Amino acid sequence: MEQYLPTDKELLREMRRVRRKNKRKRLAWGLLIWSAIAAAAGWFVFNRYYTLAVVQGPGMSPAAESGSVVLCRRLETGQKPKQGDIVLFGQGKEWQLKRVAAVGGDQVALSSKGNLWINGAALKDYTGGGMDADLLQSPLTVPEGELFVLGDNYALSVDSRSSAFGTVPAEDVAGVVRCTLWPLYKLSNPFR
Repeated sequence: MEQYLPTDKELLREMRRVRRKNKRKRLAWGLLIWSAIAAAAGWFVFNRYYTLAVVQGPGMSPAAESGSVVLCRRLETGQKPKQGDIVLFGQGKEWQLKRVAAVGGDQVALSSKGNLWINGAALKDYTGGGMDADLLQSPLTVPEGELFVLGDNYALSVDSRSSAFGTVPAEDVAGVVRCTLWPLYKLSNPFR
């Protein structure tokens, strides 16, 4: 039996093929490892600075309708929400999404005509109605470190106007809403 001996060209071609194969394998493993590292780092950074929330109920419509997914920026230590911010906070076992109407030290009052006043100025776009504002039978001064929150849909929102809900401790705020991620048509519409 005769043994086949490859030519030099065939040997060089086979060596190049094996090198290319090994190079592709190293490249694939490198990409896989770097992708895993980038995903882990991204997950850590996202969870450190942001959180996602799903809106439940009609209390915040039209800004955030029921079923919407919103992106919230977590608050840094010592940082407090400002009037007008939409905040995510824990209320009992549930998470709530409401707009900050007044902060600690502000005075909130409900006029006989149903207008809501904060520090002597009428809250614009407040249509009232629908909900008993039993907490506001007399002017209320929001305690320091607390927030007076309202849903944007005043008639259907249970919020700080009710004594059952009351004011919200600022330390219970998990974050401030930055944008709506779902539905997509609201992505470009900021809450302000």
